[in-house]
Amino acid sequence: MSNRIDKVNSLLKRYISEIINQKINDPRIQGIISVSNVSTTPDLKHAKISLSIFSTNDKNEILSAIKSASGFIRHELASEVEFRCVPNLIFELDTSAEYSEKINNILNKLDIKED
Repeated sequence: MSNRIDKVNSLLKRYISEIINQKINDPRIQGIISVSNVSTTPDLKHAKISLSIFSTNDKNEILSAIKSASGFIRHELASEVEFRCVPNLIFELDTSAEYSEKINNILNKLDIKED
């Protein structure tokens, strides 16, 4: 990946995180929401945002609320960054933490006997 795309991804990650955690006033969005990864296409028209959601509420409901606020998030981004075109934002859940926990639980259940 190019250095330019890496810088764009890092910039978008920081600003999107700030917007979600500080500027959205939706009661459905609760808990700790972290932007774990941003992957922008080379033409900068689309950005896939992976979110880690730590909440007691339904993660899919929170993701749905964030998706419905994507227009607001994109508008706020436009005022923060100086891009010719702000990318279309595609939000998804980052399930790597749950997957890692599942693997750890399986490994802990295995009773490996040493000789």
